[in-house]
Amino acid sequence: MHREEGFSLVGVVIIGVVIAIIGGAAFVLLNLSDDGVTPTPSPSTNNTTPADSNTTITPIPGLESGKLAFTRNNDLWVYTNNTENQLTTDGTVADIPYQSGMPDVWYSHPQLSPNGEMIAFFKNSGSTTRALYLINTDGTNERKLVSDTSWYFPIIRWAPTSENLYYLTDATEINRVNVSTGKVEALGSFVVTTGCGGASSDVAAHLSAEERLLQIGGNLTWFEISPNEQYVIHSSSHCESGLNVYNLHTQTDTNLDGTANIGKIAPGGTTIALISSGNNITIWDYTVPKLLQTINLELTPDMISWSETGATLYYTTHELTEPLTFADEVAFNLFGNKDVIYEKNRATLWALDINSGDSAQITQYEAYRLRPIYVNETDSIVILAEVENPTEFHAHATVETTRKDLVPYYPRVNVKQIDLNTGSVQSAVNNAQQAVFVE
Repeated sequence: MHREEGFSLVGVVIIGVVIAIIGGAAFVLLNLSDDGVTPTPSPSTNNTTPADSNTTITPIPGLESGKLAFTRNNDLWVYTNNTENQLTTDGTVADIPYQSGMPDVWYSHPQLSPNGEMIAFFKNSGSTTRALYLINTDGTNERKLVSDTSWYFPIIRWAPTSENLYYLTDATEINRVNVSTGKVEALGSFVVTTGCGGASSDVAAHLSAEERLLQIGGNLTWFEISPNEQYVIHSSSHCESGLNVYNLHTQTDTNLDGTANIGKIAPGGTTIALISSGNNITIWDYTVPKLLQTINLELTPDMISWSETGATLYYTTHELTEPLTFADEVAFNLFGNKDVIYEKNRATLWALDINSGDSAQITQYEAYRLRPIYVNETDSIVILAEVENPTEFHAHATVETTRKDLVPYYPRVNVKQIDLNTGSVQSAVNNAQQAVFVE
């Protein structure tokens, strides 16, 4: 059993700044507003009408065994006992998400504690204020832990014991806060260069970036912490590829793979799988570090996730099935420029046997991107986040006259459950961004 983190988006113009980041773990993405100049974190936004605050839905066997936390319309939600429960109610949605500026209040980056009893999350105000909060999964005891969290590096990472949280400050330090006492400890530091990139008008691309499936304006910024909390796997640059491993005990930083952007540590072990260049997945012992294995694939993985035994690596890919073009007049009216092309994709879930290096297709269907959230081979299920294709948006673009008119047709992120034996896809929770699951 393992967890996926939620996240925000990277955007950018080269600013040539070196940022000292402190040894901890999580992920980070930043975003530029659509003018391509002003850097702002990208909120989880979608104007689809939400369910009632407490809504019972059709039981999903896999989800029944645990809890799913997610954001919807910039509020915090949790799915438990076949019921969707809304935990916050003051989240607001931008008039035109990804174009008209930041919401007044929005919640992001939910992280379920390993024991399933608490959710850590950020409460954000406009483009200036972010605080780390904690709430019980039953909706009780909401409290603010700290307010010195970084705006551009929204990191939350639970310790395996559920006693501590890691977060990054604007003073470029990873802090560890005890959730019971509120005691804060500062840890060591390493360096990451920042900068570079551009923006996108494609809402599906923005949603995918928030799901850590796509880079908009530079590379993904990645953070993972080892089970013993001694090692941190982190990006070495925002502008270029590269993952390093930082030893919190010795305060040393070592290059791991200069071509990788994403890495997932095997459950309970000292190995990590990286998505490297050339459609490769590389397996490392990150404590040395030492390359153990290179597996070449036909397609570039979008995301990877280990089975609970560490014998199988599940990964997702996508392929373009149809470019979605806009007439010059429509494109100029909606986006302010011509030659705008969206993508309609087909996404696939694969199982990779680490010993043999062979991949088996589990399921394939029309979707923009897929992100594995949770794998349980014992019960033969995978829970996925699915980013919809922007086909409804594209279809209505010739009918509606403004971007605001098109907001109801934005694609969504939905949670699906996959049967590993049959490949069948079952809908679980719709309009659920940055979803995380704990059994």
